[in-house]
Amino acid sequence: MTSFLFKLPAELRNMIWNYALTSDTGTLQYNPSTKRFDVSHIGAGLLTTCRSISIETLYTPVRLNTLVFDTGIVGDVDLWVLLARLGRLDQATQYGLRLDLRIRKPHPSTLAQKPSTNRTPKSPGAPNAVRVTSYRRS
Repeated sequence: MTSFLFKLPAELRNMIWNYALTSDTGTLQYNPSTKRFDVSHIGAGLLTTCRSISIETLYTPVRLNTLVFDTGIVGDVDLWVLLARLGRLDQATQYGLRLDLRIRKPHPSTLAQKPSTNRTPKSPGAPNAVRVTSYRRS
């Protein structure tokens, strides 16, 4: 049985998807302990309603929201794995992801060599972090 939603024009359905899958802040926060995004602020249940809706809304939450990562240390293996996965996701969406990466600098005593003079602005609220915000248009 076809959902009533599919009787609506595609433009109207897209407006519904965009409204339901955009968070109030326009961001999705990554949780490093669960290795998932917190989707409690969007209508994520919509994605699992049926296969047709799932296919039609594929990648919609990551296209509409800035992905926020407050995790990792420069040189950390998990960080590089995460960045590689983001690169693959960016290619799959073909829209360009909006990312907000808050990467902690290693403490100078843990470095074997002299730390570089990085002039990237620090993230507010994180005393030893570098904030990298990337917006790419395709």
